[in-house]
Amino acid sequence: MGSCWLPTLFLVCVTVLLRERSGSWFAPSTFIGALWSIYLSLSQLLLNYNVAPLGIWLLVVLVVVIQLAAALGEMNSGTVGPSLADAERVSSLRLRVRRACWIFLGVALSACVYFSFASFEIFDLSNTFESLIRIGGLWTLFRYDGNVDPWPLRLAAIWPYPTALFGGLLWGVAQDRKDRGLSFASLLPALLISILLGGREGFLIGLAAWLGGNWAATRARTRERRRLFNFKTVSGLVLTGGFLLFLFVLVFAVRDAVNGDDLHLEMNGNQTRDYMFGPPLAFASWIQNYDPDIHGWGGLTFAGAFDLLGLRRRVIGTYTSYVNTIGSENTNIFTMFRGLIEDFTLLGAAAVCGLFGYLSGKTYSSPSCRPWFILGLSAYYAVALFSPLFSFFSTNSPIFAFVVAAIVLGPLKPSPTPLTKKRRVSNVGAIA
Repeated sequence: MGSCWLPTLFLVCVTVLLRERSGSWFAPSTFIGALWSIYLSLSQLLLNYNVAPLGIWLLVVLVVVIQLAAALGEMNSGTVGPSLADAERVSSLRLRVRRACWIFLGVALSACVYFSFASFEIFDLSNTFESLIRIGGLWTLFRYDGNVDPWPLRLAAIWPYPTALFGGLLWGVAQDRKDRGLSFASLLPALLISILLGGREGFLIGLAAWLGGNWAATRARTRERRRLFNFKTVSGLVLTGGFLLFLFVLVFAVRDAVNGDDLHLEMNGNQTRDYMFGPPLAFASWIQNYDPDIHGWGGLTFAGAFDLLGLRRRVIGTYTSYVNTIGSENTNIFTMFRGLIEDFTLLGAAAVCGLFGYLSGKTYSSPSCRPWFILGLSAYYAVALFSPLFSFFSTNSPIFAFVVAAIVLGPLKPSPTPLTKKRRVSNVGAIA
């Protein structure tokens, strides 16, 4: 009973059973369980877990609460295929998203250019490629010295995120290769802003929004239960994992180039494992000294919004405490569940997880091209993908992305097609 593998095996069993019930690995009752089953297994294989299993059991219980509540919400889900009106709404959705993607891609790339030249001026750098490489490290030192980015640059840095969300939606309803090319290009601003800021968070937020939008739009378009184990999906996930590994190495190299040294892509195995797979171990270590009298009431789950409203100052890196995970490496990333527990207590965190799961399952069970479904399911996938790190909505950028998307999409009405017009004329004749 003292092994951290037991809760992981329990999660695997629950997830497999719910997969048989839902019929898809992408159903909310299954998706987050599959994600955490793989993540916890890799974390324990790559790190030396020398903590009591209580913290891992708590993580698993909160994930299972989400799964069971989602399964309850998925009850009586329909499997009716798309109707003519749905096909027309898909066409309308594709047109809106394509236009929005072009517009926001232009705005986001312009914002990245402005961010670059403004950074040159702030740090008194020449307009050279060498200076561009140094910007990420300089901004990292600037923030960790307790400084806050100037407002014009903070505003410039938020535009890549609605771009990524629109790009993911476009991939889900893409009509041809041009749409897919535009969709793929929508991730470029998020990658650029991550390199310019010297952090991984920007691209990870953009990627989570892109994937969430893609899977939600695909569900809305086809109403089918998406399969995971096919060549297209598996190869895409493998390529994504490989690119994220490269991004981690690249960001560390950019930070090391702050003094003008050459850019060297060298992998520190312990450091990479710590940042990618250390959060569950950090959470398990933290929970042993948890103080139940600390309540943030949303100040950690929605840290950016609370900071913007002046309710609670946001701490750089979310937490000031660190936990040793492997060798001499430390991390201050504790999964999104620490924030939920510190905000709402243990029972409150379980209640929030249950509500989140139920609403996600209820949304998934009623596929349509309406904005509430697409954005609601997109948010579920994004939050689930980000849950091993921290709350997806702890920064203002993803909140801004979803608000913008809700405004742009608006009510999607079927656009009249020749077949629809012919039917209307026929009906008028029958009435006459």
